[in-house]
Amino acid sequence: MTAPVFLAELTHATPGGTIALEGAEAKHAHVMRIAPGDRIDLVDGAGLRALCRATSVGPQLLHAEVEELASDGAGPRIVLVQALTKSGGDEDAIARATECGADAVIPWQAERSIAKWPVAKAERAAEKWRQALLGAMKQSRRARLPELRPLATSKAVAEQAAAAIADGAAVLVLHETATQALHKAELASGDVWIVVGPEGGITENELAALTSAGAQLVRAGQPVMRAATAGAIGVSHVARAMGRWEIEPGETAADR
Repeated sequence: MTAPVFLAELTHATPGGTIALEGAEAKHAHVMRIAPGDRIDLVDGAGLRALCRATSVGPQLLHAEVEELASDGAGPRIVLVQALTKSGGDEDAIARATECGADAVIPWQAERSIAKWPVAKAERAAEKWRQALLGAMKQSRRARLPELRPLATSKAVAEQAAAAIADGAAVLVLHETATQALHKAELASGDVWIVVGPEGGITENELAALTSAGAQLVRAGQPVMRAATAGAIGVSHVARAMGRWEIEPGETAADR
């Protein structure tokens, strides 16, 4: 079994040194019954991983000795633009996409989104998304926590997509009417964006704005995916195309 992952401050981490894990992460380790001598991975959320052994464990404080430091490196990012959906479906969507390899997430207040983030509740809603991303990062043993970008309107999404394309990115809009298969989409050497609409679908005006910006309409396959499922499918396709799912003989999750 791979080592459990916890988020920690690793600025001063060195092999042979000790790291103190406090607060919610220490409590999580205690609940998981981590014991002295157990192997754990501490990550900083930016790609750095410390392979450690727990030396002391308490409900609010854990100490671990660093055995090795590793970095997953930086490369083209997979950015998920996820429309807000009802009943927490969007939180499930970004969690699954994180497990599949999403590196950044943009909450999209689409025209047909049933869920809304009014100003008074926006920060609370964003915090729920942050916790969903954190939980999924730890579950999938990743060292990089996806960046949660600000809530965007349809106009802002189209503008940001145009800027990303100008900077070398490919923007793929998952849509049931698309005639191009996702696996045949043209991917540039830069970032890849996956755009997923709400339950009611992307409006014609939104599609026009995105395609005018240079986005490609694509379809994952014959089945029409739910808004809460499509993102993970799209991210999986792109992650595989980027070679992220290639595994060398004997390689484990901690090696990547």
